Amino acid sequence: MKLRDGEIVKTAKQPAVYIVSNGSKRPVVSGSVFEKLGYKWKNVKTVQEKTLSNLPEGPAIDLDFKK
Repeated sequence: MKLRDGEIVKTAKQPAVYIVSNGSKRPVVSGSVFEKLGYKWKNVKTVQEKTLSNLPEGPAIDLDFKK
């Protein structure tokens, strides 16, 4: 499965949520940051661990992140 920029993803076994950006996965530092940035929990897709592990990890997303 190929992930597109802007997708919000996680795996079934881990609570961490990532935003796909420029071919990398960027972890969101907390649930409150996720909500304050305007993201919706209903838009989080659960993907296979292998799919997520194929992406390099980029910088974390915090409140300084600009959409």
